Amino acid sequence: MKTAVVFTNKLSSKLMNWVNSYSKEQGITKRELIESALEEYQVKIIKEKMAETCKRAAKDPEMLEMAEWGMDDYFEQLKKWDS
Repeated sequence: MKTAVVFTNKLSSKLMNWVNSYSKEQGITKRELIESALEEYQVKIIKEKMAETCKRAAKDPEMLEMAEWGMDDYFEQLKKWDS
């Protein structure tokens, strides 16, 4: 069950005019438009954080060694499937 929270904030009139016209054009509510935009932004931020974490891990010799072990295991599994 989704619960809603009332959120009040100010937007520039230029942005609000766009939200009004675009939501009408798309046949969706302003809430749906803003919620969708925030969800997309959330995914973008999560992906950026994950990419940064991977970059840091790629520089860590211990992480590289563990990744190589994992790839060796994966390769062994592939060889079993080919047999």
